[in-house]
Amino acid sequence: MRLNFRIIKKDISNESWYSKDVFPEPYIEVISMRCLECGYREEAEADIVLECFDPRREDYPCLICPHCGKGDLVPEDVYDQIKGNFVYK
Repeated sequence: MRLNFRIIKKDISNESWYSKDVFPEPYIEVISMRCLECGYREEAEADIVLECFDPRREDYPCLICPHCGKGDLVPEDVYDQIKGNFVYK
């Protein structure tokens, strides 16, 4: 069962480390991630998450939670669909 998730463009033009020479676009793409076990949240760069994701073998990206170490860190949209918190807007 394939589950959908969003990639968000985050504005970084006001960050102190932002440089036009390094980042040609004033945004980075992130995926809001959440742990199925402990509920920990973090934003991860989409490039890194998608590099570890094989859509032919997996239904959604899944990493090990850095907070509890035993739960699955999944996109927050997937978390909502699994836990039944999905609301149509």
